Amino acid sequence: MLTIDTRNTEHFIQAHIPGSVFVGYSEGNFEYWFKQVVPDPSTRFRLVTELSQLSEICHKLKEMNYERFTVVNDPSLFTQRTPNITSTDLQKQLQQCRILDVRERSETQKIKLKSSENMPLSDILNGKNPKADLEYYVHCAGGYRSLVAISWINRSKAYNLINIQGGLEALRATLEDELFVIPE
Repeated sequence: MLTIDTRNTEHFIQAHIPGSVFVGYSEGNFEYWFKQVVPDPSTRFRLVTELSQLSEICHKLKEMNYERFTVVNDPSLFTQRTPNITSTDLQKQLQQCRILDVRERSETQKIKLKSSENMPLSDILNGKNPKADLEYYVHCAGGYRSLVAISWINRSKAYNLINIQGGLEALRATLEDELFVIPE
């Protein structure tokens, strides 16, 4: 059964239920991404949430016509961690890394890391995956969609995917301008 984790990015990275998909409630566009991950409101799923947000999230899901879920909040089930790297640490090994940019194509036309491969989250949610035997450092604009992508890809088989904390925003603040393609 699908497990949706609505906790914040930091808590999800630290520990989550293996195979769960991140759709953070307080960050990003929750309603839009929830509907992308769970397009059919009749789908049964398990919900992981912060206890302080339980009532608000349950109300929001019911408002969105999602009512076939059970709440799971047993910390002993949170046994998986998402590998995560800062842009500063990535900078030291950038030349040897495969970078996967999960932003939409229209976003990459404005700015992108020269060495990155683009695979939009929308394509990933429709079944496209990176090569399973390679290691990828994954980013989006700010760090939300990359976790959705990593968790979606890893829900049934563990890939070697590392989240770039803070996404392109953090990379831009850390890396030299010549490492980016910025069309005029």
